[in-house]
Amino acid sequence: DIDTRYYIASITKTMTAAAILQLAEQGKLNLSDPVQKHLPRFALADSAFAAKVTIADLLSHKPGINGDMVMLDAYTGGITEDRFYGILAKVEPTKEIDYSNVHYTILGRVIKAVSGLGWKDYLAKNIFQPSGMDRTTAYISALHDDPNWAIPVAMGIHGAEAAPYMKTDATMHAAGGLMTTPRDMAKYLSLWLSEGAGILKPESVRQAFTPQAKFPEVNGSIRKVAGFGHAWQVGGYRDERRFAAHGGGYTGYSSYVAMLPDGKSGVAVLINTGSVGSGFGTVVAIDILDRLAGYPIDEKLRESYVQRGGQFIQMMAQRKPLSPNPALSGQLTLEPAAYEGVYHNDLFGDITVSYVGGLLSLNWDDLPQIMVSTGQDAFAAHDNDAGSGTPAKFLISGDSVAGIEVDLEGPEKIVFRRK
Repeated sequence: DIDTRYYIASITKTMTAAAILQLAEQGKLNLSDPVQKHLPRFALADSAFAAKVTIADLLSHKPGINGDMVMLDAYTGGITEDRFYGILAKVEPTKEIDYSNVHYTILGRVIKAVSGLGWKDYLAKNIFQPSGMDRTTAYISALHDDPNWAIPVAMGIHGAEAAPYMKTDATMHAAGGLMTTPRDMAKYLSLWLSEGAGILKPESVRQAFTPQAKFPEVNGSIRKVAGFGHAWQVGGYRDERRFAAHGGGYTGYSSYVAMLPDGKSGVAVLINTGSVGSGFGTVVAIDILDRLAGYPIDEKLRESYVQRGGQFIQMMAQRKPLSPNPALSGQLTLEPAAYEGVYHNDLFGDITVSYVGGLLSLNWDDLPQIMVSTGQDAFAAHDNDAGSGTPAKFLISGDSVAGIEVDLEGPEKIVFRRK
């Protein structure tokens, strides 16, 4: 119903941006401040560039800062401040407009530095409570006594089924860490469509909807996204009406918010599945915006989505089962029980391998993974039975397992040593 909670993933960025804009209005920071003014530990591989990065740059994704801390922030939950800044210091920024979770997990730390409150509690006190958004939370633990939330659904090889894992408090981060409801999202849309509704100043709203970082080309026949404002993707809609939008996605969830600010109209679509859910949310949003703005209903758009959805279902039906578990593959140098244990990396946390019921299983801190054999002592770690895997291998030393090497497609592989 309209009070059912959904995870909204990256739409969280727009709420983190609202907090930063509010703090700027209060004089607790300036958008032109270098990040290092508020976060002395902020460092990149290019120290001169790091010194120049401003809060405004992060809001509009200008620096191109990406890094493996996203895995810890969003999936494993093994993030600590030392790990975050340790990984960040090795990042080579692209120095180009590049959408990134890292920009907003840094901004979450700025919120705490200037307000004294963690981003989760700052948003609750200063954005959600004044807006009447009483079922919006950054704490998954709040669901423990709440039966009214949408169970995440993933598309596996056997069809739709409950997702193999759920977010935890540790994986709710400032770039994608909120649960909300349709009713609360209507209140949130009203904040932006009512010139801040007393929570933000009208000028902050206007700046958020103004391109701060422009794309080289404006694409799309319906949504002509020109660049990033403050968090929002902004541009024109059909006949160049002003347009602002943001999406979000994670295993078992997808979401999309879009607004026509001049028409004071907007729509939020919350869905408890990923994969084709994202496309579905976009089609629904465009359909509703067209109705609100008085455009003819675009039947071809819906037909196109139905066709693509059918193709996706056919593709899923043709997928073959994953290869055997390493314990069943015949490609382990040692007996399966010898691989059990806890493996540690100072920056990336702990991997725990268990041998239960004749199968090896793996947990990377809070993240359970399906293990699939890919060669001698090698495996891929999968999110579900239809997902793509992360390459890894056991490191054998004599008659024992010394560690696990994981390939996150970065400049170097990550080694977890047995504790």
